[in-house]
Amino acid sequence: DLASKYRATLAQLVIACTAAQPGVTHVLVGVRTTQQAVENAAAGEIQLDPADVRKMMADTEKLGAPA
Repeated sequence: DLASKYRATLAQLVIACTAAQPGVTHVLVGVRTTQQAVENAAAGEIQLDPADVRKMMADTEKLGAPA
């Protein structure tokens, strides 16, 4: 699983995947605690393999639009 592969939380993977999208220059996230801020910031250090980004995006598209 990708969380194990990258030793990252699901939130960190989402942030890293969002940042990896073409044209994205920043990712806006919210936090409630200092720990969340530190964990979210660490997502900026994750270098996702392009194949993993494609898989994450394909999986997201399979979910469809919110109801």
